[in-house]
Amino acid sequence: MIVVPNVGVLTDEQCAALTAYVEAGGRLVVTGESSLYDEWGDRRDDFALAGLLGVRHQGKRLEAGKVDWETYDAHTYLRIEDRAIADGLGDTDVLPFGGQLEVVEAARPAVTYVPPFPIYPPELSWMTEPRTDVPAVVLGERTAYLAADLDRLYARYHHPDHGRVLANLVRWAAQGDIPLQVDGAGVLDCEIYRQGDATVLHLVNLDQGGAWRGRLEEFTPAGPFAVRLKANGRRARFLVAGGEAEVNGRDGWITVEVARIADHEIVVFDEKE
Repeated sequence: MIVVPNVGVLTDEQCAALTAYVEAGGRLVVTGESSLYDEWGDRRDDFALAGLLGVRHQGKRLEAGKVDWETYDAHTYLRIEDRAIADGLGDTDVLPFGGQLEVVEAARPAVTYVPPFPIYPPELSWMTEPRTDVPAVVLGERTAYLAADLDRLYARYHHPDHGRVLANLVRWAAQGDIPLQVDGAGVLDCEIYRQGDATVLHLVNLDQGGAWRGRLEEFTPAGPFAVRLKANGRRARFLVAGGEAEVNGRDGWITVEVARIADHEIVVFDEKE
């Protein structure tokens, strides 16, 4: 699976490679203006990936700009039409938005846009247009396109529902082929590398001021974490905390408990004794 996160500039050759990848069975998640510009920065008439994604750009963008007490234009929502990407959201079908949206045409959007409505007076604070056909998320057979900038909003505001939709899009596209699962208290950046006969897992604690605009005076430890990796490792060791880790293996997965991460930890899984 490949994620193309609002990469506006893509060459014809790069778009052809992505198309060939999907046609060969790969899966693709694309967001924002990706492929709307050529390598010179010139805007195309449509996405170069339009046919692959099943969308057509309409040449405009909806975005929150002017703030007015009577018609607060950031007071927008998203409506879930396809429950395939609604895991963890319960029974709700409406999510807060307040971001920008590439206006596209698509046959069957999985999520649609709900336009702003007054927030005052209370007697008028209701959805005057509760449902539209303006796509915010479009699912294809092996592709997903995100017209709403939930990726930018989550990076800035960390709204959990936006994070869930992004994670669900990736899980939907991956079809269960994600080789790592991490459960625990805290937010981690996880990176997997191969080095000879070993798998190297970097875990970086993001519960810090640099990532979340919190305090910077000291590290706030996170954990414990249960790390499950799809690998054949028989031994594991911690390079930061030091020492060997107890490894439990079952059904092609191995599990390691990481008790505490202050800033980062590196876990090396060795496939050989």
